[in-house]
Amino acid sequence: MADRGFEKVARDLSSDFSALRDDVRKLTNLVSDLASDQADTTRSSVKSAMDRARDRFSSTADRFSSQASDVADRFASQASDVGERVRGAGHEIESRIERNPMTAIMIAIVGGLLIGAMSRSRR
Repeated sequence: MADRGFEKVARDLSSDFSALRDDVRKLTNLVSDLASDQADTTRSSVKSAMDRARDRFSSTADRFSSQASDVADRFASQASDVGERVRGAGHEIESRIERNPMTAIMIAIVGGLLIGAMSRSRR
């Protein structure tokens, strides 16, 4: 009889260990699935944050690029205006010299004397 009791206890223990193994396997699968789901959620959140940051950066870069382009256009326009004024002034000076060559020669002589006088006083 003692053998039967021992066999029953052994069967019960074997059954309990088998159930425990099944429970551990299920728990392992559950933890693995949970970790995988959490990793997917985290990956999705990080990707979403990166997409938002990239969109913001792109928007900011586009805005700065547009503003820089506007400034460059304004400077180019102003440089063109200045260039036209300088050419106009050059043509005006040439026409005055052609109309009054003696006056131009006198202005050049006086300018030369002034520059010479100023350079002597510095020495």
